[in-house]
Amino acid sequence: MDLGMVSPQDFVSLCEKSGLTDVLTKVLIEQTAKVVPKLKSKNGAHIKVSLNLSTSQFLSPVFLECLAELAKTRKDVLPNLEFEVKESTITHDFDQVELIVEKLAKLGVGVCIDDYGLGRYSLMYLQRIPVKSIKLSAAFTERLSWESAEVAFIEGIARFAGGLGAGYANW
Repeated sequence: MDLGMVSPQDFVSLCEKSGLTDVLTKVLIEQTAKVVPKLKSKNGAHIKVSLNLSTSQFLSPVFLECLAELAKTRKDVLPNLEFEVKESTITHDFDQVELIVEKLAKLGVGVCIDDYGLGRYSLMYLQRIPVKSIKLSAAFTERLSWESAEVAFIEGIARFAGGLGAGYANW
């Protein structure tokens, strides 16, 4: 049966339903570790490879186990990795996420909060976890052309995030 093109969300959802999320995470990290050295030689040592993770992937112990293994075999790849998680992942189990982000920071791996700004405690999360960058929700950026107050709001978030050491993107 040919399903044709499957969206990333549908693919990850199928993996989650079939119990293959950890396998997907392992393959994703292993394949990325193979590609990063080639990308670095072609594009420079400071290249970032950003990988989107679902909540279940990010919170799975297998995720940190894969990175610990990578730290033993390909430590040079770690600073080039950044994992993107939606803001809803951060709010899912904040205490666990805080521990994971701290472990990733010790490994030199970056974390980006994707779809940022819709959560009830968005600013509090930025203060407590060392993320490298944020991507604002499209709900903010879609109104930029007709609402001048939106520009001021986004600039304020960018200054706040920059003051905490996080970068910002997609505004």
